[in-house]
Amino acid sequence: MSEKAGFFAEKTGSLHLAYTDLELQVVEEYVAAMSGIKSAELLNPEQTVKKSPAANPKGLKGALWTEEEVIVDPREAIFKTAKYLESLPNVEFI
Repeated sequence: MSEKAGFFAEKTGSLHLAYTDLELQVVEEYVAAMSGIKSAELLNPEQTVKKSPAANPKGLKGALWTEEEVIVDPREAIFKTAKYLESLPNVEFI
C-alpha cells in the first residue's frame, strides 16, 4: 500500500525476546502455527544476540523473529491511503 499511496514505509521485522519457559513455549507454538502462512522463526539465544546486540543475553531462552513488520508514520499513512483509495472508482470518504 505504501508504494501505491506514496508514503514512507521501512521494513524492519520484529524481534520478541523470551526469558521464561512459558514465553518460549508461546514463541514455539506461534512459529508452528504460522508455518507456511507467514514468516515466523524461532531463534536461539546466540542467533538473537547476533540479530540484535541490544538484547540482554542473561537468562535469554530464545526469540521470535518475523519479517513482515514495517515502520510508518501513521498520520501520513492514513492520510495518503485515504487519498489513494478515494482516487479509485466508486470510493468516497465523508
